Amino acid sequence: MPVLSGPTGRQRTNPSCTGAGNSMTARQVHFPEPIPRTGRGTARTELGVTPLAHGAEEIGVVDLGSNSARLAIYAAAPMGPPWIVYESKELPRLATGIDERGRLTRPAQRGALETLERFQKILDDRGVRRRAAVATGVVRQAVNKSSFLSQVRQRTTLPLRVISGEEEARYAYLGVRSSLTLGDDLVADLGGGTLQLLRIRSGNPVHVVSLPLGALRMHREFLPHDPPKRRELQALRDYVDATLEDGIGWADPLPSRLVGVGGTFRATGHLLQASRHYPLVRVHGLEVGRRFLLSETARLSELPSEERRNVPGLSADRSDIILAGLVVISRLLRRVTLKRFTVSACGIREGLAQELLGRPAPLSRRDLTLGSAQSMAWGFHLSFGHGGRVRQMTLSLFDLLRSRHGLGDEERLALEVAALLHDSGTVISYPEHPKHSSYLVENHPLYGLTHRELLLASLAVAQHEGDETREDELPGLRPVLGADDLPSVHRLGAMLAIAEALAEGRPRPQVSLRGPLLFVRLARGIPPSPRSFQRAKRFFKRAFDMEVRLGILR
Repeated sequence: MPVLSGPTGRQRTNPSCTGAGNSMTARQVHFPEPIPRTGRGTARTELGVTPLAHGAEEIGVVDLGSNSARLAIYAAAPMGPPWIVYESKELPRLATGIDERGRLTRPAQRGALETLERFQKILDDRGVRRRAAVATGVVRQAVNKSSFLSQVRQRTTLPLRVISGEEEARYAYLGVRSSLTLGDDLVADLGGGTLQLLRIRSGNPVHVVSLPLGALRMHREFLPHDPPKRRELQALRDYVDATLEDGIGWADPLPSRLVGVGGTFRATGHLLQASRHYPLVRVHGLEVGRRFLLSETARLSELPSEERRNVPGLSADRSDIILAGLVVISRLLRRVTLKRFTVSACGIREGLAQELLGRPAPLSRRDLTLGSAQSMAWGFHLSFGHGGRVRQMTLSLFDLLRSRHGLGDEERLALEVAALLHDSGTVISYPEHPKHSSYLVENHPLYGLTHRELLLASLAVAQHEGDETREDELPGLRPVLGADDLPSVHRLGAMLAIAEALAEGRPRPQVSLRGPLLFVRLARGIPPSPRSFQRAKRFFKRAFDMEVRLGILR
């Protein structure tokens, strides 16, 4: 693919925060799978990996960008995606430390080096030996990057390397693909200095482009006043439109979905959640509409950055550059004629973690969901034997009762996750473990489920000992669940309660329908606990208007 120049007539002269001009490159790409490791024992010996007490190992990822620097530490189970156990964010804002010759200034380098030294100290204190560290954006473009990297090597042992725009997009792709199923999509990674765009077809990357549209860069070049002038916002829109027009002609035919990676996309999701009193904390998988983007841009553009610091859902350290980021996202949606984007909380750091582990991406949404649930179950020391029996029994009930409950494959997947994880709360307290399990399912990084499916799984778990969700508990869930979801919630919980009561310590029961009866035939042996089974029976009766009868297999 050819190298594309910036928008004619709209190039900013001597851009203060780039140092290397506003060039952009569009290329056809092929991203190979991460290289599998030949043996976990060998890898641990060679790399000195320190396992956690229960067998998981911690891996560390450092991401030095144009605006922020982040350290993320992940715990990795033998299967499924790793989950974050520690994160530190600092704001060296290297993009503000570029002089007129395109060099990182000494104060900018000093701030970045001190940040990296603190990150290394944290990794050393935790005994994390397997590490990845990358620099992007401004460091990539700095004239004196070699000198800076030399200082990093002198003062730290971090394996910091500068990655290209294509490599940055590749890691963002690996991170997104480890947490969302991809089809005909456009993945957008918006950082402080650049916007990386990756065109996906049939789940595979086909084109990548790096554009000089980072949120911090656009803020510094176009919005000098606080709050910005209308003419400044319009000049920013014009520049973004022209840059996108020149840079992503290869996007046609247009994608069916935009997946957003990076702090600005996440911040927009938090703003939406705050405006709707959203019942979930996570933004991963949240859909945000262009209409909301435009209304927030109009609202926030009337406020100085000091007042924006107090806006619910907006972090103080992003209050100054949020407007520029919102403009870039809304103009990108306009260019690809989409009305909304999907937030991905996973990006370059998760991609680096996936590569460190050498794991292939899940092949389907179900694989992604169950791998994530199994990773959580392993991390919480859950019995795979018991969870597996409850899962089998629950799914048998679901399939048998399809004509009675009218639920579909989405509810079935949510119930399958609930069955695997219904006892996770025992790591906190056994007496109230349904409540704790529900909280963990809702808040642990489970991937592959929509927000509705996630809440259905969480509510099913909360009811697995027969305590049904009350109607007065649903209003707070309205942004995700509708008023007509309560019967479905009860039916999922009732099936899980019956399965839990029948699954322990005996061969798998046989279940069948006999008119208004659910007939369960047990192998000879110890019957289910009368107390737990009676509670489950009563719950099932209320949910399905059906009696449950027991019989003995001869």
